[in-house]
Amino acid sequence: MEFKQFLVALAMTGAALAQTTPEGTTVVGTVYQVEPTAVYIRTPDTTAHRVPVSATFLVAGQPVNCSSLRNGQMVTVQYPSDSFEIIAGPMAPNSDNPYFHRSVKRGALVLDQNFINGAWVDVSTP
Repeated sequence: MEFKQFLVALAMTGAALAQTTPEGTTVVGTVYQVEPTAVYIRTPDTTAHRVPVSATFLVAGQPVNCSSLRNGQMVTVQYPSDSFEIIAGPMAPNSDNPYFHRSVKRGALVLDQNFINGAWVDVSTP
């Protein structure tokens, strides 16, 4: 039941479709752009994610170098357990579609924020 509550909380805040595992956070999606500092993926709910190259990328369960990823390829991203940032938005990133949500973890602190009127604002919890 805890997993379902977690997913509902993420959906309500517009966050990424993700689950918490003992190793960290895992996101599954399709690659749509590879850049020198980040890989952009889209989850099944069409949310776009900017993933730093420091994350672990798995294809068919095997770790791969992010430079070997190709557009349209299914990938599982494993973020480190102690420090990560997930930036997600409704569309591919560009000047007309800025990111609208991010989750940041630094040690025990986890912070969810939305991008509103040009600034990151903490997501209030009910």
